[in-house]
Amino acid sequence: MKLKIINYLLLGLVLVSFAGALGISPSKVDIFHQKYSESTINLKIINNENKELKLSLIPKGELSNYVNFKEQEIFIGKNTYEKTISYSLDLPNNLNPGNHDLKILVMDSSKSSAENILSANLGIMQSINVIVPYPKKYVIPKTTISKNKQNEEVTFTISVKNVGSKDIENLNAEIEIYNIENSKISTLKTNAISLKSKDKSKIVSKWIATTLPGKYKAILNVYFDEEKIEKEKNFEIGEPILDIDKVYIETFKLGTIAKFDINVKNYWGEDISRAYLVTEVFDSNNNVVNTFRSDYFNVKKYENNIINTYWDTKNIEPGKYYLSVKLYYLNRNPIKSYKIDVSNKKIRIKNSVATANVIGIFAQEKSWIEIILLAALFIVILVVIYFIIFKNMFRKKQKKK
Repeated sequence: MKLKIINYLLLGLVLVSFAGALGISPSKVDIFHQKYSESTINLKIINNENKELKLSLIPKGELSNYVNFKEQEIFIGKNTYEKTISYSLDLPNNLNPGNHDLKILVMDSSKSSAENILSANLGIMQSINVIVPYPKKYVIPKTTISKNKQNEEVTFTISVKNVGSKDIENLNAEIEIYNIENSKISTLKTNAISLKSKDKSKIVSKWIATTLPGKYKAILNVYFDEEKIEKEKNFEIGEPILDIDKVYIETFKLGTIAKFDINVKNYWGEDISRAYLVTEVFDSNNNVVNTFRSDYFNVKKYENNIINTYWDTKNIEPGKYYLSVKLYYLNRNPIKSYKIDVSNKKIRIKNSVATANVIGIFAQEKSWIEIILLAALFIVILVVIYFIIFKNMFRKKQKKK
């Protein structure tokens, strides 16, 4: 595992260095295809490090056979900061309506095939989205839903693009919201707009989420004049929360095993499984007296579960202690701490004195060495990116002088 992370570190350095040496603009192009027409596309290649470059342009995708290059092998001198080339697309007239992808990979002829694969993965390519208009009216909707908590405002934003050959006079949407049992709980309407052919815009609706936290589904009916498209998108209100509601003990005798009853409540709209508790007992000097954990347990949605943990009080003296209860589930580990008074025949548990909710970024199994190496990778990448940006700014200032 350690060797694997070191390899990731070295790979990250290679990727950032390679990405900084070469750039292209624009990286994405949308083309509306018209029958009996040829499209010309410009590609600007940026020599960030003022190196001598030999490059090859390689078309990839379903439309690669329709690309015509004026020059496919390109030489850029070390004193040339950027070079613009052009190529044409002579597309057939029988393409199906919709989106068609084309990619132009910029390969360094002096590098190995493995490094060129890295360049492609990094995005050293130009992506062409060829849009073949539909014969009549047609829109492509894309929905984003803001992530909010219970009783907060949720925004539904539908980005729409008119990929039909005709203008749309009236475009709006109706949004039906369903809970996890597939029961409809609300119906929303967006604003209405007009949309010309090839144009894009947005329609919006807002909703106050007075429902319980959990997973939901939105059925979106997008109406445009006499046509309709139906889409579906899942979203969440709030986040999965298990809470330690109460800790108590009924019967006790010092020197025996004390059984704690811990009430765990699920505020989430789905069952949560494989949770467990780790309890630590501290003396008045903050020394750990004992640590014990529960078995794995499940809690059904919106329900409580009483979990038992056991403390062997052999060799324990009467006095004041602290009880720290940690609840582990879904990479989260909220903590609650309690003051306890231990006597010969009773343990008195006072109210929670501290609560912390720590969201685990890494799984519990991650070792410290892995975390340190991943942090080092992140820092090194930031330093390299900063160096590249600073160098480019300095070069531009020198050119202005």
